[in-house]
Amino acid sequence: MSRLPRIVVTREAADANAVVDALEREGFDSWAVPTIAIGPPLDPAPLDAALAGLSGFDWLAFTSIHAVEAACTRPGWRAAWSAARTRIGVGAAGPGTAAQLARFGVPVTVTAQLGGARALAAALVPSTGDVAGTRVLWPRADIASLELADMLTAGGADVVTPIAYRTHAVPVADLALLVAALADDAVQGVTFFSPSSANSLARVLGGTLGRLAGRVTLAAIGPTTADALTDLGAPPDVVAPVPTARALAEALARHFARTGAVS
Repeated sequence: MSRLPRIVVTREAADANAVVDALEREGFDSWAVPTIAIGPPLDPAPLDAALAGLSGFDWLAFTSIHAVEAACTRPGWRAAWSAARTRIGVGAAGPGTAAQLARFGVPVTVTAQLGGARALAAALVPSTGDVAGTRVLWPRADIASLELADMLTAGGADVVTPIAYRTHAVPVADLALLVAALADDAVQGVTFFSPSSANSLARVLGGTLGRLAGRVTLAAIGPTTADALTDLGAPPDVVAPVPTARALAEALARHFARTGAVS
């Protein structure tokens, strides 16, 4: 009897459902096992201060749906956005982030279709022609790479980077069932949605994901996460062409149809 490939979704719990649904529509048996959790910043004052001065910025840059949620639910957001909306541009790293902004009624000026900070920085430069002298507000994760800020600063922009949310690994005990399933070859694929989700799983597998390479299908939501998997010893078998749950699920379905990984 044939069995459905079992695919692990490592995305944080609040955002896993969309991925689970997309995978199941493609005929997979999906299993949500978050490897990271999202929390508020230890000190929200820098974010609140930056939002209070939103009218003084030329661009508002978002590189994740969590940053959108964090910024747009702050007490001062409505007043700040109302005052700034006619003069500020909004950049989104990927269609998922753009969709989240739309849910808050924020129109997006520029969307980096491939997702990631690097792609957004590259998209912002052609949009402005020259970032020299512009002010950019980038609400970010506490562990985010500063690549976006570095690229824009190199072009002469003034980039303000308040922490909007914290990302932390889930307790090791929460991953015990997943570790056992991987050891028993009871999982056929694992999906990753950020470098932190990959790093969190690697910490309970001896600091590397190398033992998974060649044993299970590894899938990354985008190039930044793909790079992290490679650095952890497990280059991805699948990278979503655009950073959405649907695109990742469809890419996995094509991979399994091509390789016949499960009979």
